[in-house]
Amino acid sequence: MLLCHTMEMLPKIQFRGAQGLDWSVCYPEPEFNERMVMFDLNYFKYCFLKATGLEFNEARLQDDFERLKDDLMQDMGDTFMYRDFQARNVMLKDGEPYFIDFQGGRKGPIYYDVASFVWQARSRYPENLRKEMVQTYLTALKGYMQVDEEHFHERLRLFVLFRTLQVLGAYGFRGYFEKKPHFLASVPYALSNLRKLLQKPSSDYPYLNGILTKLTTMSQFNEIAEDKRLEVQIYSFAYKKGIPVDKSGNGGGYVFDCRGINNPGKYEHYRQFTGLDPEVIKFLEDDGGITKFLENAYGMVDNHVKVFIERKFTHLQVCFGCTGGQHRSVYCAEHLAQHLATLVAGVWTGAEDRQVHFQATALGQGAHMSLPTFGIFLRKVWNDGTLGVTPDDHFIVPSTLVNGGCTGNEEDPVSEEVEKKEEYYFE
Repeated sequence: MLLCHTMEMLPKIQFRGAQGLDWSVCYPEPEFNERMVMFDLNYFKYCFLKATGLEFNEARLQDDFERLKDDLMQDMGDTFMYRDFQARNVMLKDGEPYFIDFQGGRKGPIYYDVASFVWQARSRYPENLRKEMVQTYLTALKGYMQVDEEHFHERLRLFVLFRTLQVLGAYGFRGYFEKKPHFLASVPYALSNLRKLLQKPSSDYPYLNGILTKLTTMSQFNEIAEDKRLEVQIYSFAYKKGIPVDKSGNGGGYVFDCRGINNPGKYEHYRQFTGLDPEVIKFLEDDGGITKFLENAYGMVDNHVKVFIERKFTHLQVCFGCTGGQHRSVYCAEHLAQHLATLVAGVWTGAEDRQVHFQATALGQGAHMSLPTFGIFLRKVWNDGTLGVTPDDHFIVPSTLVNGGCTGNEEDPVSEEVEKKEEYYFE
């Protein structure tokens, strides 16, 4: 499993990465220290805890913070702490994981990175998978040091608590103070981790445990937020097989009848092609009728997309139909998708007819079906200079992105790169 393989490689950068490293060049801090711990704990207190309106005794909370700080500073070790070790900072090359974005790294304890990766708030890894990842890490760790597994798990729980508080501070700052609500939508995931930790609370921090227990029961954080972005589904269909059913419950959307456009399918030469092939594209564009047809369709769909986004609607269906669902409707569906590419792009490949089956399961996988289609789509978008989209463009990361364990932003609050990391390049 790729996640476990990634955890297997973590000790390598922690130990080999530390060999001969001049810690003084690490920025903004050369090592994990008391100042950093108190910064993160106060980040949680002032940017999240106070913003919730929950009343607490600052002096008693500070006493527990001091004890927690002292406990965290034990078992430092002469190892490299990645600081921002999460799934979005792991890239694949030839099927192997490569680590990126460790510019905030410094000398520090090994537990922090394990807690960061395995307990990423939005990943919601099941408990058995978390145990498997940690055990994989421990097996690899034994190649670099002697390991007392019981002691390791005790220390790890402490850093999971610390990392979770730091993440909540980041969510609070982004959500409450910078008015970015999608960060607050991530809070229930972090509190879910916290709730599980509190099933076995540490007796060393009684007041902190009580405050955190109250936090996990606050009604505004009990529900996992749903994805509220607008999804536009675009279909090409054959009228003789019927208009696609709108499964969203909205009762349907636009249905554009392309049968008034000159049909290349009536000529033998074009019957082997589809609306994605150059031969059909040239035929339709030389004829000219489809250009005016799409201009009118764009105007109507654009207006609906704008209004739907403003009103926070989540679904719009657009269907293009022709006689066989092969030439004119495919061309129109493809070009509307390109037209809307500045909003969002994605591919779903399948059949509405339940009688349709693949000869082998593998043939229906995304890598065989949707990925090649998306590649063709992007190539067309990039080659169309009128769209103003290039492979070098960057896009804001959706707060609800889920992709192989990737999470919402849980960045280092002391890093100067935080704003930059709300974006990444679509390559």
